[in-house]
Amino acid sequence: MQYGNLFDYLADHTFEELLAGFGMQIEGTVSALDTGAKQFNIGLVPVSYTDAIFDGMVEGDLANDLVVKVDSQLDFDGSGTLTATKIALGSGDGSFGFDLSFDYSNFNYSLDGVVTVDADGSSIVINGQLITINASTTFNNVDLASLVEGTSVNCVGYVNDLGDFIAESITVEYSADSTLTGAIESITVDGTNAGSITIAGVTYKITTKTVMDDDSATPLEHFNVTFLSTADVVIISYYTDPTTFELVITKLERD
Repeated sequence: MQYGNLFDYLADHTFEELLAGFGMQIEGTVSALDTGAKQFNIGLVPVSYTDAIFDGMVEGDLANDLVVKVDSQLDFDGSGTLTATKIALGSGDGSFGFDLSFDYSNFNYSLDGVVTVDADGSSIVINGQLITINASTTFNNVDLASLVEGTSVNCVGYVNDLGDFIAESITVEYSADSTLTGAIESITVDGTNAGSITIAGVTYKITTKTVMDDDSATPLEHFNVTFLSTADVVIISYYTDPTTFELVITKLERD
């Protein structure tokens, strides 16, 4: 059977089947493409893609001179042709689709990728794969209207029997784009590791995701915002939240 997208394939296989062997992997440039026979060569190796799934691309994207990565759990058939299980764009193209992993503790998938079609009220497309959004989907560091083309996201969810990926949560992880060293003028504590500090008249937000390091003369092992004091000199890395425009600290280091 040929699967139209990766999630159809996941829905039709047990986790044991998906993990039952790693087979082999080759990468190279497509040549001698025969769309009728569903076969091409990588170097001198003939590859059959009759039953392959396509990750981050579709079958119609195949073309001579395209660099692809071929995974096979079936290895070579009797004629010496490699039977492809999965085909993805290779490193020469600069793209590997998205990163998909399975979390055994929660029995769901974690998917990292880039939004390729803006979200609407019921779906979003990440690296060419359709993701279903419903009333139970939660959003972290982002709202639905901000999920636009080019946004890097992490999506956690499950695949139903119809091959639909149902998003349980969508998160945008921001990286710090600025650093600052200065003395704390005031502190607001909203929780064990949540609140804000003011440096040079500017307020910076601390969240539960802020990494806190104490490099003072007497460092504390379990350092958090409640141990900060005015006049402490700190080094912070921070970004501007595109929704609230708050300055959010990703890492705080006390000297």
